[in-house]
Amino acid sequence: MQPPFIQRHKILLIHISFWLVYASFFFYQISFTRDGREPDWNRVFKDFFFHIGAMLLVCYLNYFFFLPRFQKHKSFLRYGLEFLPTFSVLIYLTILGKQIISEVYFQHNHWFHSPRFIVQVIWSALFLVAFVGLLKFVENWFDIEAKKKELENERLISELRFLKAQINPHFLFNTLNNLYYLAYTQSPNTTEVISKLSQMMRYMIYDSNHPKVPLSKEIEYIQSYISLENCASTTMFLSASKQKEM
Repeated sequence: MQPPFIQRHKILLIHISFWLVYASFFFYQISFTRDGREPDWNRVFKDFFFHIGAMLLVCYLNYFFFLPRFQKHKSFLRYGLEFLPTFSVLIYLTILGKQIISEVYFQHNHWFHSPRFIVQVIWSALFLVAFVGLLKFVENWFDIEAKKKELENERLISELRFLKAQINPHFLFNTLNNLYYLAYTQSPNTTEVISKLSQMMRYMIYDSNHPKVPLSKEIEYIQSYISLENCASTTMFLSASKQKEM
């Protein structure tokens, strides 16, 4: 069983884990040099934080704004018309920013202006947007499952309360009859039965209405119930025996 913290923050932890893995991979990619020379760490960190920041902006603008709108209107065409222009502008600015950073550190480097570099940035952004967007639907599925469990728990609680409402008057009626007979015969068990009945009534009225009940109280309640039922059976047996003798 998962710890409560993980259960409550499952989606958040998935987001964090994914971005840590992606950021680690991207950092290694831009800091690795084929000739074995020490990388320019100033450039590496600037490129790293600019790229990760731009990707976070694109992904979570879609996650928190465009996807919730899509879930309401359910139109792929409308979603495309809303998201693609914004995506295009942000990716253009991302590519432009990376080209500016490259010009500062790499004079006349044609790689950052090549079609292959531009396509690489676009595909990388599309992959991130798609994966993070998929987490939105996973989150919705978790919410639906949680609501189903909540409704199921409410239904079980209602059924249990209904069952208690049916059992309690019947049980109380039988116990009072037994008490009447015990008091009539001046049985020494009368005080014990009254005490157990008092404890059970206190449990049914107050303790059992709480969301969580200690297991010890539940066991004590069951033991008291069994004890009273045994007492009722003994009382009925003695009563029947006396009637036969008469």
